Amino acid sequence: MADELDEIRENEEANYQVSLKLLGDSVSLVQDLVDLYKLMVEIASKSTLAARNEFFTGLHFLTASRYHLTIGALAALRAHISDAQRSGRMAIELAAFAALIKRQPALAMVWLNAGQDEASYKRYRRTFTSQNLFPDDDPLLKSLGDRFDTTSKLSHPSVYSLAEHTRITRGESALNLEFHYFTVKKDSAREPTLTYFWTVDTHFGMLRVFEQVLSETLEGDRAHWDISRNGVDAKLGVHKQRWKDVILGQKSRQGPSPTGQIIVPPF
Repeated sequence: MADELDEIRENEEANYQVSLKLLGDSVSLVQDLVDLYKLMVEIASKSTLAARNEFFTGLHFLTASRYHLTIGALAALRAHISDAQRSGRMAIELAAFAALIKRQPALAMVWLNAGQDEASYKRYRRTFTSQNLFPDDDPLLKSLGDRFDTTSKLSHPSVYSLAEHTRITRGESALNLEFHYFTVKKDSAREPTLTYFWTVDTHFGMLRVFEQVLSETLEGDRAHWDISRNGVDAKLGVHKQRWKDVILGQKSRQGPSPTGQIIVPPF
């Protein structure tokens, strides 16, 4: 009997190679974003302000978000589409936490002390709710909040998260149940393309949030940061335009997709 772990691992690698061939040099956008994450940490951590609670926690969230970029992109390229979206949800929340603390610096200690006891944890849970994370008067966070809502549907055992995985048909004497690990169609390039670009586009938006959160700590080398960010911004726009028809599922000149899955033009 075949070992399921080995079978899935081999299929993941096969899917990854197919995705690399499909997306070509667009895959390099992940490393571009990783380099931006690294650069922001490098500049911000040298600032004399970095030890302040709101910046200290912001750097925590920033480095964790980089992890979710890598894991989410790998999941998308391996055709684990819902896993990539769930990783994106976590990353959006990290950026929103950082922004909330920047708006209310005293909340840094609520987050840092959440592990002290049950009462502290409950206070943290009451404070860091989605209702507080995506204010209407902040267009960037509001846009990320819309994406957060989409991914939340895939982060719980709802019909949205299981519909693409499960197939149930009625046989002569019993139900036939199938569970599909990889929710892509061999005859369509829309996935993993859509989720891959959703991932990199969303992380560019989150980097803009972190740029606002850590703005004071970036002043030591602001020019370097601006040039690097603008370069990735331009490159991302070119690649999204190249893949727009595949992403939107149709030949279209429209801007935002009605599904909320991708934003054209970029953040």
